[in-house]
Amino acid sequence: MIRKLLQLGFYVYLSSSLLAGCAKVELSSAGLATETAQPTTTSQPPTPTFTITATPEPTRPSTPTTTPKPTPVLATSPDDILGTWLGLGRDGLYNKFNEDGTLWVAQIRDLIETNPSAVLTYRFDGTRLIITEVNVRNLPSCGPDEGIYEVQLLPGGNIKFVKIKDPCGPRGRSIALEHEPVR
Repeated sequence: MIRKLLQLGFYVYLSSSLLAGCAKVELSSAGLATETAQPTTTSQPPTPTFTITATPEPTRPSTPTTTPKPTPVLATSPDDILGTWLGLGRDGLYNKFNEDGTLWVAQIRDLIETNPSAVLTYRFDGTRLIITEVNVRNLPSCGPDEGIYEVQLLPGGNIKFVKIKDPCGPRGRSIALEHEPVR
């Protein structure tokens, strides 16, 4: 009932404004009628103009939720990698980093101490691990070319060798892997 009276009041107001011929009625986004003066210059009654304006709600641009990748902790000294490690993967070998800067490599764990397949030297230059071959048997030889790697210290105790530069493909395939400690 109240709604009908309000509608009737609006129509009465609208009709009287139109009959007067000198007003323009606009509907705002809130649905309220507003009146603006409009001069008449002809003898013809003005044509009523209705404008309904809806203001859209502002929307926030969607921001994708991404989890930032943690920066890996890199080894910088022999103390970070001393011990025996097993490369995880098809080409993984046993690697034993010794305190004297030698690296022994073997296909079988029991032979790493007594009869390694390869003996190499290693040193750190900042975060770069530099490996050089000394003696190899039962594995492809890489010759005098150095292999350069970074060693990531992973959560949980594993390490991962990331190849920076190594012209020797077989060495790169067996070293550039995640390794787990051998206890």
